[in-house]
Amino acid sequence: MSAAQFIGRQAQIEEIEQHLLHVSSGQPRVVLFEGIAGIGKTRFLNRIRWMAAEQGFQISSGCCDETLTQPYAPFADLLPRFETEQTLDDTDMEILSEFFDRSTLALQPDMAAHAESDKFRLMMTVTRAATILALRTPMLIVVDDLHLADRSSLDLFAYLAFFLAEQRTTPLLLLGSYRPVASASHLGHLLSRLRHEPIVREIEVPGLDEAETRAMLRELGLRQPAQQLVRAVWETTHGIPLFVEEVVNQLIRRGALYMRGGALSVHHHALETLNLPPSMSDAIAGRVQTLSPVHQRVFTLAACLGEGFTIDQLEAIGQVGAVVLREAVEAGVTHGVLRNEAGRFRFAHALIRDAFVARLSPEVRQRRHLQIAQALEEVYADTLDTHGLEIAHHLVAAGGWADARTTVHYARRAGDQAFTIYAWEEAVRYYEAAIQAAESIEGFSEKEQAALYYQAGCTHYWNQDAGSAQDRLDQASTIYRTLGDMCGLAHALIVQTQLGFMSALLPYGVLSPYVEPLNRVIDTLGDTEPSLRGHIMAVLAQAYRHARETERAIGVAQRALDLGLEVRDDYLCACAHDSLGLAYLGRLHVEAAISSWQATLLFLERTDDLFLRSQTLIHLPLALNLQGDLEDAETLALEGIDVTLLRQDWAGYSEEFSHLASIAVCKGEFRVVEQHAEETMRMVERSRYPSSGFRALQALACAFALRGQHLEAEQTLQRIIEPGCLVKSPSRFDHVLVRVFRQLILAYRAVPLTEHIASLADELSKVVRYDIDSLAPLCAMIELGQQTFNPQLTEKPATILAAALNRGVLFTSGWCFLIPRVLGIAAVMHEDWGQANDYFQQAIDVASDTEAWPELARTDLDYARMELLIGDFEDPAIVSNPLQEAQRLCHELAMIPHAHIAFHMLEKFYGPPVYDDADREMSREEFPAPSTRNGHTPLQ
Repeated sequence: MSAAQFIGRQAQIEEIEQHLLHVSSGQPRVVLFEGIAGIGKTRFLNRIRWMAAEQGFQISSGCCDETLTQPYAPFADLLPRFETEQTLDDTDMEILSEFFDRSTLALQPDMAAHAESDKFRLMMTVTRAATILALRTPMLIVVDDLHLADRSSLDLFAYLAFFLAEQRTTPLLLLGSYRPVASASHLGHLLSRLRHEPIVREIEVPGLDEAETRAMLRELGLRQPAQQLVRAVWETTHGIPLFVEEVVNQLIRRGALYMRGGALSVHHHALETLNLPPSMSDAIAGRVQTLSPVHQRVFTLAACLGEGFTIDQLEAIGQVGAVVLREAVEAGVTHGVLRNEAGRFRFAHALIRDAFVARLSPEVRQRRHLQIAQALEEVYADTLDTHGLEIAHHLVAAGGWADARTTVHYARRAGDQAFTIYAWEEAVRYYEAAIQAAESIEGFSEKEQAALYYQAGCTHYWNQDAGSAQDRLDQASTIYRTLGDMCGLAHALIVQTQLGFMSALLPYGVLSPYVEPLNRVIDTLGDTEPSLRGHIMAVLAQAYRHARETERAIGVAQRALDLGLEVRDDYLCACAHDSLGLAYLGRLHVEAAISSWQATLLFLERTDDLFLRSQTLIHLPLALNLQGDLEDAETLALEGIDVTLLRQDWAGYSEEFSHLASIAVCKGEFRVVEQHAEETMRMVERSRYPSSGFRALQALACAFALRGQHLEAEQTLQRIIEPGCLVKSPSRFDHVLVRVFRQLILAYRAVPLTEHIASLADELSKVVRYDIDSLAPLCAMIELGQQTFNPQLTEKPATILAAALNRGVLFTSGWCFLIPRVLGIAAVMHEDWGQANDYFQQAIDVASDTEAWPELARTDLDYARMELLIGDFEDPAIVSNPLQEAQRLCHELAMIPHAHIAFHMLEKFYGPPVYDDADREMSREEFPAPSTRNGHTPLQ
């Protein structure tokens, strides 16, 4: 293509040139290219391809189309490149061959269990191969008409886009074009997520301006248009190229153009009666009418066939002879209706194909599709597996005109084929078509009917349509129960149970209604089907944990594990251990949870399930953080970041960074906390997953508070309860937690508190539970009890914290507290000096071993305070040494409030130090005298 064929849009062209320059230097870009129908997106994309080719880019192009029968087809152009360039090994190439052209229709019984993991593995393989190609030579990947993309292709586009957003060093430009879409559509949701990414740019294709309209008129053959004609056409068409062409065609047909003064003008009366089509489709339809009737019939049949076709395919359908077909195709290319792509013809624009299809009544259109299906079935008699999706597409489009049993046969096979490549939306369409056809067949097998309902329910589940999944699984369960098919019933009930607590249909704390039926299935199975019984029990364990029946969850998960070991089912063992870990952590049995998840990872080494491995790597760092294994927690969180990034599990990715933020605040790496918290919140915005943000913002507020950045700490806490930041409506627990920490910040500042702490403690006691999230505010309440000299405020929190400590919990997550230190404070408040001493010594040992320097400094302060309160010591070093160590650590960590306390405690203990004037001024500025409350300083 030459540069001369493109008109206008200079600002957008210059922007594209900048993007190509960035990509050439190793910086990826994702360009979202929006324009209304007829605005010239296709021609603009051709221009971009020409520009990229001129700069030495390798180019891959694909177009989405609602008639495409093969999922992921817009990316199929990549496969031969991968083969030619040998970017992947034979195993990966086999995966990709299945990904783009699946000919094996075997649907494995356990495929649903691994579906999520395998789908991401496929997308990872495509992305890795494209990255390898781009690192060799800068690459442009164009996906046209994203608004028509099947869900699978859209998922792959999103995966590649977010990979580039995170990786940021691949010389690849990913460009997607689309018409304006509703924000609630799948593409609308994706666009709203992508717009926040730094590498993403949006370009809206405008209409031609007046000067550009003049240039287009010349391109259309009006060599010397008068200004009157240019202005009239531009005002009438708003610069939309397709309308400009239509207006020119009408003016020429009417003879409304004439020469005046050497320029081409238009009669005014012609403009007044100009019949501009109300839509793009109408404009195209007007152009279709200018073709001969025979050619119109050929193109109408071709439009029903699909987005692309060959002459042989049209001839096989048997409507028109070969000579007429070739004449029609040549005329179509000449008139710009078709494009010839190496012997395969495509309509020049999707609207052109739509216009031909719209000429047919629904009934005639269905008959055409039936005719095509029957012809394809005959042509591909020896290779039906390869062309099953194509035949099924036309049979489904034929509706009631097709034989119901034939439709069931092909639609079910097509559904299975789509399922095996994780194209959920396509699989749903075919399964539902098979069900509709089967329900019209008298005497259709109930067992086959149940299987269709079950498979459709599973596919709706993976397609995130919980309501439809529930309906189909209910129908499957009813039939399986009637037939006495316990295995089929078990599989349906398993998915129904998971559906409840994984899609928020079932509130937390409520037991699934499918638990009792599953238990009855186990009883009926007796000693048979041990592997199936084990999987039922693993799901039951999750249901009991969801209902907060932890002990039952642990018991049934252990039984699942025993069965898994008995039958040597590694995947079942991994699932059982994962369920055990979740149940144990729910009751704060940290060591047992860690052991279970470590065993999960061992079993997964032999099953290679990426999804379950990712989930385990999300859970383990939290448990290790609570136990005080900070280094191991950090190592596994970093490993989890790699895995969740590959899966593009942004919720899990945000969880890993929130763990790193929590670990960093324990270690006193406060600047690192800020970085990890910022990344967490970026991922929260991308994933809409609030839990990790709740943890990260607490860690960040803690880091600010410990350094004396009180305003920043307050602002960070406010984000937790700001509607829409984490959740639309923050809970009562969230509000009480923030109020508790706000008072603690005031205590760190040594200024009067603003709430009645006893009342606040009562409110806290009503919202806390024996869980991870409640530990930090309970610790804060004990410190507030110390601040207000109220031992009663420490009693209930100390009881819960002591139970957590006995189960292996040493640190809180989020806002960092070392639980033995806090329990030491509670013991001091009750003058239990021996118990307090033991707690403080444990805290010192733990903080020293784990290098939790902020808590070591605070423990030294609390221990010295206790010794001063007791007052019965012979060696002053018992007090001075921990105070001096605390002061040193606080200085190194910039923990200004606690350094302030250490300074004044030393001053009280030794008396005012002797300074020269400069030293005294500097000291007083750094450590001003503490405020008092009820006449007492914090030391007193």
